[in-house]
Amino acid sequence: MKKRFWLGLILAINSTIAQAAPSPCEEVTHNLQILPCAESAWAGAQQKTDAALVSLKSRIRKEYIADPSLGARLINRIDQAQQLWGESVEADCGVEAFEIEEGAQAHQVVFLHCSTKRYEERAAYLDHLLAI
Repeated sequence: MKKRFWLGLILAINSTIAQAAPSPCEEVTHNLQILPCAESAWAGAQQKTDAALVSLKSRIRKEYIADPSLGARLINRIDQAQQLWGESVEADCGVEAFEIEEGAQAHQVVFLHCSTKRYEERAAYLDHLLAI
């Protein structure tokens, strides 16, 4: 009985917290809300990508426990690919936002939107590798 009480209390608190902190993208009604929304979406996509990368490396360490040096080489290759991918995102999204004055909010929003899309694609790709 006590377990049900505490579980119910925790769920109620979590629900209240979730309602108290709405997403900056929930009701965008003014252009000043666009940048915080873009930043929030980008941060979420980046977290997904980081989590997928951590999961992939963890799986590699487990699968290559019999040959850790081979696993380390694979992880090193993944790190190199991740670095090059990050440089590609910077370059591509810089091209996409090029015609907008650098430093302007619109430039940041376009760059973040492009980056968010690329991070989401990267997370899906890393999840695909994890499933192989």
